[in-house]
Amino acid sequence: MPEAPRFYLISNRRQMGIDPVASVLRLAMAGLPAFQWREKDLSARDSHRLLQRLIAELRDAGATTQIVINDRVDIALALGLGVHLPEEGLPTRV
Repeated sequence: MPEAPRFYLISNRRQMGIDPVASVLRLAMAGLPAFQWREKDLSARDSHRLLQRLIAELRDAGATTQIVINDRVDIALALGLGVHLPEEGLPTRV
């Protein structure tokens, strides 16, 4: 398991411009070590679709930014991402 980065960006689509994937890609190319997707108001389908696109664009660009999703173990497993479990989320033993 990779060491947790000391600095990372937490998403906020409303502040990331019209294309949040492009915003993260620009930051990744500038050296962003990690990114946490935390869009609680999006459906699982929409989060999965955007993250799938982000993963592909990061890979194509050769970026090494780690991606973590907030509180969605299902999407993390489906896409091979890390997951951040908030204090009020699922217990880690589950």
